[in-house]
Amino acid sequence: MASSRNTPGADRLAATKRRALRLLDDGATARDSFDVGECIYVAADGLRPNRVYELWLRTGTNTRSDRLLACLCADRHGSLPSTLLLPWFGLIQPGPDRRDESPCLDHGSGEQRMVDRAFTLRAIVQGQKARPDAVTPLRIARIGKRPQLIASDEHGRLRTGMIAGQHPVTVTLRHLQRGCVRVFLVPRQFDWRVGDLIVPVRDVIQVLHTDYLCNALTFCELLGTDVTKTDMTNQPLAFEFCKHSQRLLN
Repeated sequence: MASSRNTPGADRLAATKRRALRLLDDGATARDSFDVGECIYVAADGLRPNRVYELWLRTGTNTRSDRLLACLCADRHGSLPSTLLLPWFGLIQPGPDRRDESPCLDHGSGEQRMVDRAFTLRAIVQGQKARPDAVTPLRIARIGKRPQLIASDEHGRLRTGMIAGQHPVTVTLRHLQRGCVRVFLVPRQFDWRVGDLIVPVRDVIQVLHTDYLCNALTFCELLGTDVTKTDMTNQPLAFEFCKHSQRLLN
């Protein structure tokens, strides 16, 4: 019977492999540059098998800025599966809870905070203060250009939750090509990835025309407060918005 214990031999074997820490977008494409507001995933290969890794984010070269993001366990092959690490990066202010102001930002405010910032993601074996086993850079674009769709309030600020029966469902769209977009609401936030089959919780919520959205934000109220009515009352539900684009022909 094979043992899952950490052994010096396993660590030496892992050390001979190329330790690769990768950042992925929601389409599973590896990148090191992202727009403010994108969800950033992490994956890795060649790590020490069955070890718990701490993932630290550093701003520039300032060691005092190190922020622990997650603790993940490498499998017996020394790999980390794709895992959401930084949801809506740049639109949520880190720090203690704020009762007097929302920790969520709009894209303009997020880009002002992130301008000229460079980050480094470091993977360190838990309990060790040695050099990280893997490092990868993270750059934030000065001005975002990739299409985005986020749940927001009427001011374009990220909204991570809504109260059924009290809040209408509203979204902000950004950098969409000329055409029309069908917006769906799919179950299980972050389980749905780009390219997956769309199984909405209800029919198309809204068809939006994007003739003038190429370089701008637009805010839309999709449905009223009854959008989340289900047979399950008084239970939190997690949803994800997805969009399907169609080009208009002249």
